[in-house]
Amino acid sequence: MTTSSLLMLAAGAGACWLGSLVRWRLLIYALFVWLAIAGLVQVRVADPRVILVIKDIAFVLPVYATLLWAGGFRRAMSAVPLSVKLAGAVLALLVLLQCGNPLGPPVLARVVGLRVWVFSMPMLLVGAAFVRGESDLGRLLKLLIVLAWIISIVGLAQWLASFWFGYRNVMRWFYGDAAAAASQEFTTFEVGDAGGEIRRIPSTFSFPTQYYNQLLVATAAAYVGGGFFSRRTWQRRSQATLVLVGVASFASGVRAAYLFTPALFVAMWIFDRRQGRLVALAAGLGLGVLFLGFAGLKPRFLYDYILELTVHYARVNTFGYIASYTGVFGNGTGAGTIATRHVTEEPPLGVPENYYAKAGFELGVVGVLAVAGLLLATITEGVRAHARAHAPGLRAVTGAILGLVVVVAIYSFKGNILDFDPLNVEFWFFVGVMLRVPKLRLHRAQPGWPRGGLWVRRAALVERAGAGSSWAAGKGARFG
Repeated sequence: MTTSSLLMLAAGAGACWLGSLVRWRLLIYALFVWLAIAGLVQVRVADPRVILVIKDIAFVLPVYATLLWAGGFRRAMSAVPLSVKLAGAVLALLVLLQCGNPLGPPVLARVVGLRVWVFSMPMLLVGAAFVRGESDLGRLLKLLIVLAWIISIVGLAQWLASFWFGYRNVMRWFYGDAAAAASQEFTTFEVGDAGGEIRRIPSTFSFPTQYYNQLLVATAAAYVGGGFFSRRTWQRRSQATLVLVGVASFASGVRAAYLFTPALFVAMWIFDRRQGRLVALAAGLGLGVLFLGFAGLKPRFLYDYILELTVHYARVNTFGYIASYTGVFGNGTGAGTIATRHVTEEPPLGVPENYYAKAGFELGVVGVLAVAGLLLATITEGVRAHARAHAPGLRAVTGAILGLVVVVAIYSFKGNILDFDPLNVEFWFFVGVMLRVPKLRLHRAQPGWPRGGLWVRRAALVERAGAGSSWAAGKGARFG
């Protein structure tokens, strides 16, 4: 990058740091927008490593610094159950100890591995501190719904255009010289004998898995919106978004979508049990199958393909990779982290293709237990949080996020999805929201309410627990 470009980036990052001093929550909204468009920027710059660190320097670190200085992390800790704190601390300590493993990779690779493992985990506390009232949740949901429409429409446009103008041509038009990398070398999968083809679609992201992971988060947000908003306009928009992201997921070309999108729909409905939401869920799945029919994927062939895929994931990706990659003591932090390729010419010592296998490869048997323990503790406390949420709007929030957590925990048997943006940030953020929401008596923000910067009293940065409201008591239980 040129000197002028670097100076512009530095000025932008400085503005973000200053902005966090005044209203750090605005930086969270900006972070979600950046995560949705960073892929398009990354593939168009000469050195993509610069783009990879913008998220950390310009968005995440300023928020961490603000909350740490003002005592926000300490107050947010009260919303996090002891089991989650202990499990997270054990995993972080193990990752830190494995940085000194003599069998490990070069020093820079260890630093990157450490960052990938633990840097996003404090977003759990950020999520817990973020929620002051239904206004905060409502604004965030509206932003996620708008972003879901943007990335879904772009993705579906790429998918449809690939049939008219050719898959490679469309990818090159969107991504230029980075088209091969963005589409994973123009990967396609043939299904059945009718010429059906699954095509990798990256939308606004740098590769398709990022796109699909964002669609999972958008699915949960759209489901929440249908039960959270009081105005019918936003209820209908949320339900329409749920249908749209279901279709976009099936057209993303990520084969895991045919398993985990229906699984997420089912999980959210099981936890929420709202009959009215079944129509939108069924419509999303049904239209997704119809769109695949447009690509020549007949339902019978698709069913056979999904069944074969399920058996393969269970046999090879799940237990096979864990058994083959897990060592007793591990090979050190960063030994199996793909992102280390950005800082060292040496390839990773191994490339485990699921999250638990990576834990075993880098951290040993204890690492597998630590990761599984953290996710299990999160799910357990999520179930308890959902049981404590009595207002309909609250149950929509906790039920959808809990469903997302369960699906991500299962999906991690298939891939290292918690290593990649945007899910590594958004997953822990929404876990914090899920754990915090039942403990709040939410209220509409009143004029003069502290804006959450360093220029207000520290104690006012994160609102006092128990701020009065009728919302948690079931009156006015939704936000318009």
